Amino acid sequence: LMADMSINCRSDRYQDTLIFAWTMVAIYPIGFPLFCFYVLYRHRRQLNPKVDVTAEHQELIRSSGNLFRVSSTRQMEIDIDQRSQDLELQRFAFLYEEYEPQCWWYAVA
Repeated sequence: LMADMSINCRSDRYQDTLIFAWTMVAIYPIGFPLFCFYVLYRHRRQLNPKVDVTAEHQELIRSSGNLFRVSSTRQMEIDIDQRSQDLELQRFAFLYEEYEPQCWWYAVA
């Protein structure tokens, strides 16, 4: 492979390529994550629903030695069940399904 010094990198052809390249740099690594965050942010209340489980599981919570852990684990399970039943969220479930409900934005980070 040899360098061809007769090629002018300041010609219109290469300037158009440069503009295209910088546009793609802005769209792919910056624009796509911003768009994903926008979609997740718009649906954040559906992704992290606050379902009241304390009344439903009073006996389980009372009998547990570690009140906070049982309560928060059960809360998370119910929140995940709630968001998995939401048909509107299924279009972009690949962005959040691996994360806990309160971590809905982790796919962008």
